Amino acid sequence: MRAAPLAILLGLTALAHAQAVDRPEVPEPIKAPPGEQAVLRARASGAQVYVCGRAPDGKPQWTLKAPQAELWDEKRVVIGRHYAGPSWRHNDGSEVTGKAVARVESPDADSIPWLLVVATGHAGQGVFARVTSIQRIHTKGGQPPPVKTCDPAKGKEARSPYTADYYFYAASVVDIAPGDDDTLRWRRFDGTTGALHRGQDGAWTSTLGWTGRADGQTVSFSACPTGEIRFDGTPGHRIAFDATETTFPGRGVSLTGRLLLPRGSGPVPIVVLVHGAEHSSARDSYWLQRLLPAEGVGVFVYDKRGTGASGGKYTQDFEVLADDAVAAMREARRIAGPRTGRIGYQGGSQGGWVAPLAATRMPVDFVIVSFGLAVSVIEEDQEEVALEMSLKGHRPAEIKKALEVADAAEAVIASDFTRGFKRFDAVRARYRGEPWYKDVHGNYTWLLLPYSEAELREKGKAYVWGTPFRYDPMPTLRALNVAQLWILGEDDLDAPSAETSRRIQALAAQGRPVTLALFPHAEHGMTEYEFNPAGERISTRYAAGYFAMMRDFIRDGRLQSVYGAGVITGPAQAARTTSVGTAAAAAERVSGDR
Repeated sequence: MRAAPLAILLGLTALAHAQAVDRPEVPEPIKAPPGEQAVLRARASGAQVYVCGRAPDGKPQWTLKAPQAELWDEKRVVIGRHYAGPSWRHNDGSEVTGKAVARVESPDADSIPWLLVVATGHAGQGVFARVTSIQRIHTKGGQPPPVKTCDPAKGKEARSPYTADYYFYAASVVDIAPGDDDTLRWRRFDGTTGALHRGQDGAWTSTLGWTGRADGQTVSFSACPTGEIRFDGTPGHRIAFDATETTFPGRGVSLTGRLLLPRGSGPVPIVVLVHGAEHSSARDSYWLQRLLPAEGVGVFVYDKRGTGASGGKYTQDFEVLADDAVAAMREARRIAGPRTGRIGYQGGSQGGWVAPLAATRMPVDFVIVSFGLAVSVIEEDQEEVALEMSLKGHRPAEIKKALEVADAAEAVIASDFTRGFKRFDAVRARYRGEPWYKDVHGNYTWLLLPYSEAELREKGKAYVWGTPFRYDPMPTLRALNVAQLWILGEDDLDAPSAETSRRIQALAAQGRPVTLALFPHAEHGMTEYEFNPAGERISTRYAAGYFAMMRDFIRDGRLQSVYGAGVITGPAQAARTTSVGTAAAAAERVSGDR
């Protein structure tokens, strides 16, 4: 594939088939069109309002004037209303109006029919802004009063109570961008992903996740200027955003960023993406900058100092990076202007230390930490060593020795490779011949193990990034009075989640505005995995519900429903389980530290 088409395809976002909310089983006439996904299910409770008049033949007749109902989510929270049009308005300000195109009678003869409605108009930005179809099913009540009660001369109105389930459908989103080698990588909002490989005939075939195993899906593209796609047989087209490139001052350096907003003129929620430890350009590689705007959320993405088009020297100094994140927040607000709605940070991995720190320096509405840590960098390495040794079947006594090795290595790296070599050499000499020694890894301990003092002093110069190895994030988290969502993978090896989960739950139990979402069978990056024949983890997809969880928290400041297999603990749940959970977590912590 030539370089020019790759540049054009970078960030291509198209609409294709996926599933976010399970489709209900309904009669064929009212099924939503293929290629649309159910994006929201809402329970309606209210009344069908009828007015008494005359039918074309002159006989008395009750005629529907308008529905009047509240829309509830699965937690019995009012999220919108339904009224004349027919129209549905969400609390986020988005609205959809439709026209019924099909109906079937309700299984309950005393209830109004089930309907399929197609969207005919939209207003505002939010969940209803891209709805294309609506189903009304599971109706109870709502039928007009008996005709004998209608006196056209009086023209009175009657309210008939009803309930129903409404399913809202929209075309789903898939992001396609350059991947490794000569592949493209696609990602859907439901978390499924794969690599696209180009055949000799120009067709693209997909492999599952990062497994390299064919998944049977094919993709074809039109010429890039037209932006058309056919994804596994379903047609789609490129989504256009309002994009603004910018250069702005960070802490003593010039930073480069980009603001992407859904098309429109009204306010939208915005998230500033805070980088992890990577050295690559976030503007070139971070795909959330397209997935989230396709779901009605604005994104500001920037190259951290020393990467991409930003100036300065690469650093891992959290204080400096937090100041740069504040500058990015300020620039996002400036560019968005009156379109700025709720606004906050999302930080992944190392960004989980930086984003909360930045939020203490400039008011924001929320902070999301994805696969981050509430422990120090030193503790991260210790926890990873202990977890990996445990998973490999080593006994507590062996894990204790491995942690002794890690502690010595950590002292060397924390000194910027200037001290601690005598102890490190002694520990390595003592344990190098033991069978378990080869399995010592950790976040960075393994990097130091093969080298002599002279080699480490020389090679270590490339790793002096100002990393605050003993930075304790807890004082910042205790002081932060802003809504936080921590999303962790239960099986994360790079950033073990057990102790961080315990600390976040403890904050929630103390009444801090913190919500924890723990996804089982998910690792660093929030990907699920399988094992290859060599026993190595191979990622297959992103955790179902992960992307939707971030979208909802950014947009609404709270979570609305079930998100895949994620186990959610908010302040109320944490307070109820503190007395039992603290003892269990403490026991788990002791086990992990052996």
